Amino acid sequence: MLNYKLDNNKILKSLNEDGFTILDEFVSSKYLDNIKKELNLWNFKLNSNEISAVINNHSFFYSNAISSSKSLLDLICDDSIYDICTRILGKSFRLKAHRVYQLQKNYVFPWHTDNKSVKDKNQSKGIVFIIYMNDTFQGETQVIRGSHLYSKNFTKSNFRESFINKNYKNDIVSTTGKKGTMIIFDQSIIHRGNPIKNNINKRNAIFFQIDTNINNAEKLYLRNAFLNEKLLENRKVFLGLGINSNFPISPDTTNLGTIPPIKLLKIFFEIPFHIIRFYINSLRKKIFIIYKKIF
Repeated sequence: MLNYKLDNNKILKSLNEDGFTILDEFVSSKYLDNIKKELNLWNFKLNSNEISAVINNHSFFYSNAISSSKSLLDLICDDSIYDICTRILGKSFRLKAHRVYQLQKNYVFPWHTDNKSVKDKNQSKGIVFIIYMNDTFQGETQVIRGSHLYSKNFTKSNFRESFINKNYKNDIVSTTGKKGTMIIFDQSIIHRGNPIKNNINKRNAIFFQIDTNINNAEKLYLRNAFLNEKLLENRKVFLGLGINSNFPISPDTTNLGTIPPIKLLKIFFEIPFHIIRFYINSLRKKIFIIYKKIF
């Protein structure tokens, strides 16, 4: 699964001083391919009982991916990840949110901090993990080095680009990396996704956030076949079993209005074929019923 062991002392030092750390090609390419296969990315489903990704304008989000990928569940619950959280957050923390996503050209990912409950900032401590599922040299995560030390002075969690460029341009760090690279950062650090400037480059990544507010988190779906006694015993609070999960799953607006026009046109042209097939199937059933009554 992992290409090398973590140096927790080095990670702790970087997070305390800079607010982030970059681990090059930390997760093996083969393991990430297995996650992709288990999730069947990006196979969108309509009117289905199965959990799948959703389209949100110029992005795709699979917001309950661990219910479909045991490999992803094992990665997030891995002892090495848990040990980092223990060193930084103490003994009590919880998986607040997770998702697998793809960002494309024109997707707006503004400068912001993640120390918030829905839209309101909070005082809980937390860390964020981002793992690139493809080589990412456009659309990478950008952070403001050291901003975790003073972002609490701002009442809002979002920032204008003009404000960042005016005040912190020299502190911007682009965390580019090859497939499997993992970025860990303090949830109080100011960061964004660097805008993608063409239709060729896309950013596929895994995101999960862990913080000390164990009383609430995003809704989490788990598949019973993926669970075992060890996981239930050692990750009960971490997974929020039996605890409130009232935060809305992001993205919170995934209707026809969030589907790009080209994809809507494709759906529009497919509709007549589905209507014809529906009535053909209905006619076949009626003919079969009449046939059975006669013969």
